[in-house]
Amino acid sequence: MSNKETTQQVSLTPAMFYVLLSLADGDKHGYAILKEVSQNSEGNVRLSAGTLYGVIRKLQSEGYITETETRPRAALDDERRR
Repeated sequence: MSNKETTQQVSLTPAMFYVLLSLADGDKHGYAILKEVSQNSEGNVRLSAGTLYGVIRKLQSEGYITETETRPRAALDDERRR
């Protein structure tokens, strides 16, 4: 038996890829992610809110992203945003 590490390959859907790309430069709320995904994909990937949050749950469960525990300043915050 060899001592090689097992490498797990994960296939990213275009939606997952563009969500990760939109988060590469920092934390964002859902609406900002939707806008950036559309912009980065030149309109080729358009996500509904339901699809976006499904992608986010999948990325969280796979360990690619985590929910931030810090909140923006009160003047910029909206308690509905996570």
